[in-house]
Amino acid sequence: TPSSVKSPNRIVESLNINSLKLHHCGSTAIPNIVAKPILDIVGEISCLEELDKKKDLLEKLGYEYKGEYGIEGRRYSVLYNFEKTKGFCHLHIFESGSKELKDHIIFKDYLISNPSAALRYEELKKSLDIPRSEYSNAKTEIISELLKEAYKERSSLYEDKRII
Repeated sequence: TPSSVKSPNRIVESLNINSLKLHHCGSTAIPNIVAKPILDIVGEISCLEELDKKKDLLEKLGYEYKGEYGIEGRRYSVLYNFEKTKGFCHLHIFESGSKELKDHIIFKDYLISNPSAALRYEELKKSLDIPRSEYSNAKTEIISELLKEAYKERSSLYEDKRII
């Protein structure tokens, strides 16, 4: 495993963009659930164009820079094995304050704080015996359902003034 995966700080240090913050997301960030051996890192940055100007630095770390790659407002990069047959680190970067960024973080936090929700997510993932190309779309419904629960819980916590 390349050291750039072992230390996301290497990404931050190499790019030298003050506003860049990285968050470990995806199933590998959720304790006690089965996860594919793919690390998802979600980043936030004040201006995506800053990142675009430094994509060569990401590529020097071994990441293949793919741009938006089907999701408007995202910059996506993949760190592959030497043969480029398997990606093992997915880097998704959004502008700070974007809905997509918020969804990723709230989803992860909800699954961490709600083991029964994490178990429901895990059960669906384990039941999927489909090609990788169809895998993400097959999870859309459960992710949407869990996100609604997460936002509802978050809203009630604000109303109860347990979170400021």
